[in-house]
Amino acid sequence: MREKNDWLKKIMIVVLTVVLMMSAIGMNDVTAYVKHAEPVKETELPVVTEKEETVEEKKEENSLEERYKSYGFNVTVLTDSMRVTTDSNVRSGPSTEYNIIGQLEKDTIVEVVGQADTGWYLVKYGAAKAFISNSLLAEVTVEEPTVEVAVAETPAPTVEAPVVEVPVTEAPAVEIPVVEVPVTETPVAEVPAVEAPAVEVPVAEVAEVEAPVVEEPQNGPLGFPIREHKWEYSIDELTTIAVMSCVHKGMSQWEMAIAINDYLCETVTYDDSLTRHSAFDALAYGSAVCQGYANAYQRMMNAVGIPTDYVRGYGYTSNGQAGRHGWNRVLIDGNYYYVDVTWNDSTNSNKYLLISYEEMSKDHYQTELNPRREM
Repeated sequence: MREKNDWLKKIMIVVLTVVLMMSAIGMNDVTAYVKHAEPVKETELPVVTEKEETVEEKKEENSLEERYKSYGFNVTVLTDSMRVTTDSNVRSGPSTEYNIIGQLEKDTIVEVVGQADTGWYLVKYGAAKAFISNSLLAEVTVEEPTVEVAVAETPAPTVEAPVVEVPVTEAPAVEIPVVEVPVTETPVAEVPAVEAPAVEVPVAEVAEVEAPVVEEPQNGPLGFPIREHKWEYSIDELTTIAVMSCVHKGMSQWEMAIAINDYLCETVTYDDSLTRHSAFDALAYGSAVCQGYANAYQRMMNAVGIPTDYVRGYGYTSNGQAGRHGWNRVLIDGNYYYVDVTWNDSTNSNKYLLISYEEMSKDHYQTELNPRREM
């Protein structure tokens, strides 16, 4: 037994000696690898210089400012990109008084090219330009990119330890005696079955409920359902109702043009709140600004087959003050005539009914014909 223990001690001394030698060899290899590794070179970033403005860009800025100054407001040239904060309308001018020409969705990035003296921004809208409220745009936030620096990993040398076989001593098998335990059977008591009395549950009868029959609205004499309120009709239905109220069979085009003018003067009043701009406002609510008067007149005249245009420009009062205004041009018997329903209503006369271009130009200045607008 003592000789066996001495033999095991000698084996363990040899194993420890071999492990220490292998560790020393591995550390020397790692040190040599680090000494010969090349240092990481620092990369210099190029210096980006700011591009100077060209002569063509200056000319474009000056022409942009001069163009909008002729419309009665100033535009300062800007160059920026901004984000739309909510679904928004874009208009032909720098306030809600101008017509809607399109929409921009939320989070759209737009290129800003100018800012009006009302605060509204002038942005690129497709191949054209449009105005949008400055309260609907926000600066574009740019997140700085995260630069990940790759670190080169130096592989450590693999050290294989020698396999040492240790003799295993087998222990003698010990048999465990089996002890038998007597099992006692417990008698099972029989419990007599008890029948529960049957209980009848009364069933409540549910009365049948008939669903109410919803009748579809019947069409009226004009071919569509009669509704309780005017604003429940569509703009086409309102136009039909208005025409049938003032135009009668056998009228000439000249008589129909006068009758439609008189109908709108009787049923529509000028909107002093300046919030109703469309033909729907004039025909459904009986209130509109000049644009609503002119749009309603155009719809009714076109409905009876008389070609009618919407004219936009400026109207001049007796004291020489100018304001944005809208009126109509009609074509009867191959000749153009002009109608201003709004001023006919406000002056309680037909001074501006079917007059020539020269007569209308005395206090009206035309800038656009049939611009895109909300009807």
